[in-house]
Amino acid sequence: VEVAGIQQVLHQAGLRVVATTPDRPESSLPDLSVDLTIFEPSSGRLEYKQVQRTLASVRRKSPTTLLLALADTEWPSQVARAMILGAHDYLLKSDPVEFLVSAVQRALSGTNPAVGNRISRMQEWLHATGVADSRIPEMTTREQQVLRHLGVGLANQEIARSLQVSVETVKELVQSLLRKLGADDRTA
Repeated sequence: VEVAGIQQVLHQAGLRVVATTPDRPESSLPDLSVDLTIFEPSSGRLEYKQVQRTLASVRRKSPTTLLLALADTEWPSQVARAMILGAHDYLLKSDPVEFLVSAVQRALSGTNPAVGNRISRMQEWLHATGVADSRIPEMTTREQQVLRHLGVGLANQEIARSLQVSVETVKELVQSLLRKLGADDRTA
């Protein structure tokens, strides 16, 4: 689904698209009250920083805007980053258009996302505890959560935001995990 196709589908559902921002700097975003922003998470670190800046600009201009992620793939790191950015739901461009319309309508009506949506599954998994493998050293609940976040490739700042702790706390937990796992660094 491309931007023009999304606009047409939403228009047919009785929704109004007030702006699109492909390849536009945040400073050129219109000064409008926006109910919902559909954004595309990116796979690269630099692209992700641009998405962060653009969404921060949207939120400064319209603090209550809801976010929906629309992507090509369901990579765990992308779903996790969309969750951390505050996405209400994460949809694939290959999903039926009815999914997009339904997700938009649920978000705008204040209804929870569909049961088992990608964001809630990722949130449950990242915040789950318990390690079934007896070969893994004893870890605290928080260490288990940090390990899951590391497993999907998140940076310390992203982990801190997800777990609502300081970046320093995350650094300490990562160091503790490295010691317990006998690893020299987080890429080992």
